[in-house]
Amino acid sequence: MSELTPTEKEANLKFLKEIFFDWPNYENIVYVDPGIEDCIMAYDGDKLVGHVVITRRVVEHNGKVFQVGGTGDLAVAKDYRKIGIGKILDQKCKEILKANNFDLGLAFCHPEVEKHHLANGWIKKEKGIIWATIGGVKEKQNIAIFWPIKLSDEEIKWWNNDEIDIGVGSW
Repeated sequence: MSELTPTEKEANLKFLKEIFFDWPNYENIVYVDPGIEDCIMAYDGDKLVGHVVITRRVVEHNGKVFQVGGTGDLAVAKDYRKIGIGKILDQKCKEILKANNFDLGLAFCHPEVEKHHLANGWIKKEKGIIWATIGGVKEKQNIAIFWPIKLSDEEIKWWNNDEIDIGVGSW
């Protein structure tokens, strides 16, 4: 994020606000997390057409500490959907998560984005609840999906079935 110029950041915010137009106060939560490690962008020439960020969280659960790569703000311009840009962004996220010692990827998403992630190897959390504190309020995340990178079979069961509090997070 620190590599973005103010002009690039402003263009990204404009792009994201157009995609997430139905999310009240969206502009007040995007790019504010100090844990953001990567911002992946897709361009058609000089036009931004795709975007996703990766935020690092350290989460303790069942006595084990996990490095969690929260993927968020996945967005593809309307005219560029269904042609593979989302899949390319997802593949790049997975490369970065693997290369940077994450135990799993985790996303909270809209039902349409959930379908995309599930088609690309992510697992839907079927039981239990993921809690995240956003703006000082502990909130239940209705759609949580994860991508196990270095999880044992037992740990996959924890992430799929248990109630887990990830602390402060809005990715």
